[in-house]
Amino acid sequence: MSDTEPGFVNLSASNLADEHICCAIAGKQHQEGVDRKKAFLARGFEQGLVFRKLDARGKVFIEYAPAEAAWRPVVAPGYLVIHCLWVSGRYKGQQIGRELLQYCLDAGEAFQGVAVVAGRSPYLTDTRFYEHHGFAVVDRTGTGYDLACYRPRKEAPTPHFANNAKRGTVPEADGVHFECAYQCPFVPGCLHDMSEVARELGLQVTTRELATAEEAQSAASPFGTFGAFLHGKLITHELMSPNKFMKLLEKELQD
Repeated sequence: MSDTEPGFVNLSASNLADEHICCAIAGKQHQEGVDRKKAFLARGFEQGLVFRKLDARGKVFIEYAPAEAAWRPVVAPGYLVIHCLWVSGRYKGQQIGRELLQYCLDAGEAFQGVAVVAGRSPYLTDTRFYEHHGFAVVDRTGTGYDLACYRPRKEAPTPHFANNAKRGTVPEADGVHFECAYQCPFVPGCLHDMSEVARELGLQVTTRELATAEEAQSAASPFGTFGAFLHGKLITHELMSPNKFMKLLEKELQD
């Protein structure tokens, strides 16, 4: 990055109140989600979570944590686990994603390596991006999620998805069930809207809030912090608009 371009800043307990959460910088409708996200980060910092973002008004950041404190259903002792890597808008195509990832990989030298849930769906970085940067897919679920791993030492243990995430099912077999944590600022609004859509279709709605990293590590959604289930089966990890969720539910109910 040149001297004229913005640098990066790591959020911490000392600057969290003053810095924006770049994944939700527009719209007051997400203020509840922003407040919950900042509370999530404040707790995470105590357990080694890192949130590094571009020092500019844009949606450009990486978030990761040691596996033991990560909110993803993966078994990866001694690893770092990436929660999110997001580069959007005019910052795409400038190698910024590579720089953010390299920062994490450098930190991972003190660990067994770095693991990440990836795929080709919204809210997931494409698996091919990680493979291009030295990751290998070490586990997959039948629901279409990859677990990719950067392992500089070949003797390091191989991470894998936790059993619940591999199955992708929950005991709540009637109607629509949500698993969620407030790791993403969009959760409160989308959860409300998606729940209303399900009720419009006459479906019972239940929700389980994941309050700890341990609960997220046992989640039935491979994404960990959000999952929507229809009659006990995972149908999406995506925080959807009402119209999109309506179309998904109608399709699933017809199948």
